[in-house]
Amino acid sequence: MTRTDSFVVGTLVVLLAIIAGIVSVPTLLPSAAASHTPSGTPVIAEIRAYREGVLGHPVSVSPFSARTQADRDLVALVFAGLVRNGPSGSVVPDLADRWSVDETGSVWTFELREDATWHDGRP
Repeated sequence: MTRTDSFVVGTLVVLLAIIAGIVSVPTLLPSAAASHTPSGTPVIAEIRAYREGVLGHPVSVSPFSARTQADRDLVALVFAGLVRNGPSGSVVPDLADRWSVDETGSVWTFELREDATWHDGRP
């Protein structure tokens, strides 16, 4: 096989692979049948998932026993704190509206937001 023949055969193989890939990909547009729902039929909301990667292998989801960076990253995704770091690195409110420190620096008082609730929705 000459060099030209090899080039032609290789090009044809690549083109066939591209065409096969395009043909096998389902359309991204919704079909007319899928978008039509008869009147009176309840429409069920689509369940969506949020996924975020954590570098490492988390061992604990508890804020009290989080030892590795992966543990702390996971805890930060699940739990809210009284305060958090803002975009510039400064401390900003999270669940606390405001806070104060006594003269000795040993007693901190946090006032929670009015709309703060437990994870089950209870105030």
